[in-house]
Amino acid sequence: MKTRLFLLVVVIMTFFTTSCSFKEKMVLKEDGTGTMHMEMDGSMLMMMAGDKMEKEGEGPTKIDSIISFGELFKEKKDSIAQLPKDKQELIKNLEKWDMHMLMDTETKEMIIGMETSFDDVSGLENTLNAFSELKKLNDKEGAPAQGPGLGVGNENTEVKYFYNGKTFKKEVIYNEPETDEEEDDSM
Repeated sequence: MKTRLFLLVVVIMTFFTTSCSFKEKMVLKEDGTGTMHMEMDGSMLMMMAGDKMEKEGEGPTKIDSIISFGELFKEKKDSIAQLPKDKQELIKNLEKWDMHMLMDTETKEMIIGMETSFDDVSGLENTLNAFSELKKLNDKEGAPAQGPGLGVGNENTEVKYFYNGKTFKKEVIYNEPETDEEEDDSM
């Protein structure tokens, strides 16, 4: 189990730091509820580094797993209860998400899909921002968050959704990263 968890962390970090193919599908109903599915096809990454992901002496690695964040958080509720309230809220925003990971080192296939349902698009916006905030928490202190990814886990992008019953709008805003002037002058 620890090996799978470590592999999952490696794959997720790769998701945010590697150039891969991304798909996003949103189904929005007239009442404003809906589902969102994001998918990353990391097959190109597997072609470059798939051999390194195989367990030594065990041959090809095949993983087809579904992870429910809600169930995972229930298992870890004691640890989560010890976190500050603001961090608990971030985690609570992710409870409805499920992740499907499909990886085969032999066929060089890797697909990671994440899906959730939402009651309104503003709730979806809060959830995506929670991914970004959690990524910042996982980064080493003082290190900038890295990587693109559909506005998920990128501190330089802000995603906003709007739906009024007739018009749907998605806005992705890129915020220029702040630079330290002293650093720029010394170069």
